[in-house]
Amino acid sequence: MATFTREERDEAYRKHYTCYKNYVEKIGIRRLINAVPWQESEIREAYSTDCYLNNLPLKKWELLHPHIWNLKKRACISPLGGWSISDSVCLLKHVAIYHVLKETLEGFLEHRHNLNHFGS
Repeated sequence: MATFTREERDEAYRKHYTCYKNYVEKIGIRRLINAVPWQESEIREAYSTDCYLNNLPLKKWELLHPHIWNLKKRACISPLGGWSISDSVCLLKHVAIYHVLKETLEGFLEHRHNLNHFGS
């Protein structure tokens, strides 16, 4: 099993962050923030114990895929690998963390480390 340093994990996440940040800019934050299926207080509570928001039921995120798909299509976004339900979920979680909670990327990385998600 491959092991990665904290710096390598952080760099990989920075790329993920940049990708979804670009999608937010192309689609528009107002459209996306209104699609987040949770109240700020629910997101904040979930984020306190899981920085990836995996403790919020996945089904509620997934049900928004058709809506996100249409927003993506209207914004003329055509990722090379296509667009999956997981892409929609990642985009909504990005919006929840960085726009609803107003977390910073560095704050997220530190929170992830403090929660010890990777054992280092």
